Amino acid sequence: MGNSPILVFGLPRSGTTWIGKLFDSHPDVVYRHEPDSWIHIDGVPLFPSPDDPEFRQHARHYLEQVVPMCSTATCGKLPLFPKRYRSPLAQRLHKGSLALALLLEKTGIGIKPPILAAGTGPSARLTWKSIESVGRLALFLAANRQACGVHIARHPCGYISSVIRGES
Repeated sequence: MGNSPILVFGLPRSGTTWIGKLFDSHPDVVYRHEPDSWIHIDGVPLFPSPDDPEFRQHARHYLEQVVPMCSTATCGKLPLFPKRYRSPLAQRLHKGSLALALLLEKTGIGIKPPILAAGTGPSARLTWKSIESVGRLALFLAANRQACGVHIARHPCGYISSVIRGES
């Protein structure tokens, strides 16, 4: 897998999911939806100094762990797009394992089957969407100089309108 991740970070209800799924529609993208909401980033404050070598090391380590993170939350955001790094059979297995995991999750059965999401290749590129780590974006960019950051900002009135519409 290439070492130039795309980091799509923003506040809740700012359009990060929509923009993240736009990136995910590319056949080479390995999309992870809010992995930091699933496995928290320990040892790094919300607004760390990107110059701190210890924090940069934590960030590098976390970035290495993002691709293998696969849960219904991180790998199951619909729609699912065909990927060049997955054969048609692997694509069907991924969708099937995800559907089974979602079904078991909804029924409350404590079994968590593996979600078959592996198969990344040299052209694959991580896209990580986050609403938890907006204040850490500079740190992740410092930890991986090849990473590209997309910081999503939304006008406060648009945010308020979205929250009100979401509650009604």
